Amino acid sequence: MVDVKLLEQAKLLSAILFDTKAMNDCTDIKPTYFSEKGYGDLFKFFQDCYENGLEITPSKVVDKFGNEVKEFLGSLVGITPTKKELKHIVKCLKQDGQRTQAVEKMKSIIEKANDPLFDVFKAISEIEPYEQEEIKDFKQSTLQRLDERMKNKGKLGGIASGIDDFDETINGFNNGCLYICAGRSSMGKSAFMTSVVANIEKSVPVGIISLEMTGEELYNRVCAVRTRIPYWVIDRGRATDDQFDKVASALDKINQLKIYDKGGLNAYQVCSKIRQMVKDGCKIVFIDHLGLIRVDDRGNLAHNIGKITSALKSLAKELEIPIVVLSQVNRVAENQDDKRPTLKDLRDSGRIEEDADCVFFLYRDEYYNPIETADGKQNRYEQAEILIEKNRNGACKNMKCQFDNQTMTFYK
Repeated sequence: MVDVKLLEQAKLLSAILFDTKAMNDCTDIKPTYFSEKGYGDLFKFFQDCYENGLEITPSKVVDKFGNEVKEFLGSLVGITPTKKELKHIVKCLKQDGQRTQAVEKMKSIIEKANDPLFDVFKAISEIEPYEQEEIKDFKQSTLQRLDERMKNKGKLGGIASGIDDFDETINGFNNGCLYICAGRSSMGKSAFMTSVVANIEKSVPVGIISLEMTGEELYNRVCAVRTRIPYWVIDRGRATDDQFDKVASALDKINQLKIYDKGGLNAYQVCSKIRQMVKDGCKIVFIDHLGLIRVDDRGNLAHNIGKITSALKSLAKELEIPIVVLSQVNRVAENQDDKRPTLKDLRDSGRIEEDADCVFFLYRDEYYNPIETADGKQNRYEQAEILIEKNRNGACKNMKCQFDNQTMTFYK
């Protein structure tokens, strides 16, 4: 069976051997791109002759490589490609060669580097692209986007969370942006996520990468939000027949939610899962939570966390989706008179603030100062706060919302 790639490479050598000017089309080709070392050595000889202004002839090739090359030179007679075919061969050889070099370079880095993931990212960025990417006409796209939004009569530019004041302030979750939802443990970060997902999933495919909760727990929470049945009733199997029917009906209607609930993922694996979710149609991805993404580097934790948020921000831009990441705050906030967290309380890294387009905190005063009802039970409906501390595309403000601690729901 004929090796097509080897045949095309032989045709290229034939073109150069019988017309030195063919080297003009091969300036981007390297000897290492050839499948056979002998082919690469012969091409290197052609390059040297060309760069020194020497004519390439069969006799010079025999003088360089000996009589054993005569048979190969004979095989090149009659297979010289047309000019159009030559350009196609050169393009394919360049692409194949760069792919091979990229794989070898990444293998070498992974074997030797202290921080394989980010050294690989750096190496990939240094590899010459196979084809030059066309520079976008941003002036035209900006005008087109403005026209679309005006026709939309000022509706949100991004995906709505369902909490009106919050959506109006951030203009919804926008493509290419990284959002950090932060708060102390048990403040309701996962509840906020599932409240928002329950609203978004009705119209937009959503992805959740859960490093803490199981997929079943997340589905239970979404059903609690949709049915208004207390989460603990669903989770502990204490639902009545009527409640069971409502939950079953709610589950049947969840058709656009993809969950990956394996823990212990590193940043590379998280990015890979996001890519897969987007490939499967997801328009927004949530990550629960940043502190559980495994860091393989033994260096400074704050520096490593910054690498993760930087990678997530770059990925949001590349895939043109919003990425929402839950994050813990430092326990220092517990020692303050006003326990509302601020940007300085973000755990482990100031880089989180730098990379994020929007940082907002969740705060429930009744977590610290519970209010009891007349019968001595905990107040079910609490007033919560969303504190927007960074908003690259809008104002920073504090806003009130409601929290149902039975269904684990944030709402307007």
